Amino acid sequence: MKGRPPKPREVRIAEGNPGKRALPEPILGLGKMLEFPAPETLTSHERDVWEQLIPEVAALGWIDRVDRSMLELLVQQIALVDMARQAVRERGFMLTVYDRDGNPVDEKVNPAARLQVQATSQALRLAEQFGLTASARARLGLTVAKGASLAQQLAAELDDDGDDTIEVPDAV
Repeated sequence: MKGRPPKPREVRIAEGNPGKRALPEPILGLGKMLEFPAPETLTSHERDVWEQLIPEVAALGWIDRVDRSMLELLVQQIALVDMARQAVRERGFMLTVYDRDGNPVDEKVNPAARLQVQATSQALRLAEQFGLTASARARLGLTVAKGASLAQQLAAELDDDGDDTIEVPDAV
């Protein structure tokens, strides 16, 4: 697909639909999931990443059953970044190249460093698809909605009584 990705329906509604074009029909979810058991095919490190990340992602409430394979790819890329980072820590960013006699002849960049960059790029692209970056949440209008609900809550606190103290929620 070329050009900018289309804005989600929710964002166009929040902006007041300035182009006055017809809004797309809402897409019905195929089954929102709050629990995603780890696939059996994951390695132990990938399973650790899955158990740390996926409950948080599922708690957001916009993940469908059909997203499972993409979530698995995201977890695999994050685990790959971790493993590549560890390899760079252990062996260093630069590796010495030796000739047949064991004499150092050159230095080259550790292939794990390149792998780390590629896996990080892939993980970021996948994370954006699930609204897991600040910019992706802003594009989806989620930060605006969160800010609006917080503002409403604060206004309600101030209007309820004459007391000017505000109770701030634990998780914002």
